[in-house]
Amino acid sequence: MTTTWTTLQLILCAVVVVCGALLTQGDSGLLGVLMIVSGSFSIVVGLRAMAVNRRVERQHAALQAGDAPTHER
Repeated sequence: MTTTWTTLQLILCAVVVVCGALLTQGDSGLLGVLMIVSGSFSIVVGLRAMAVNRRVERQHAALQAGDAPTHER
């Protein structure tokens, strides 16, 4: 998964959260809440994916440079 795709995912999830917030104001309260929860979890997953990708890229660069791999948590 590339950074561009993850960024697009985060933007679309933010749109889902905003739409869900708008729906909670109207007659579709439950649907709005479900959209907010779903969008929020997707944002968390996207941010986690970006962090993992960054860590993998750093480790890959270190291996290519001949450095010992680092163990980060």
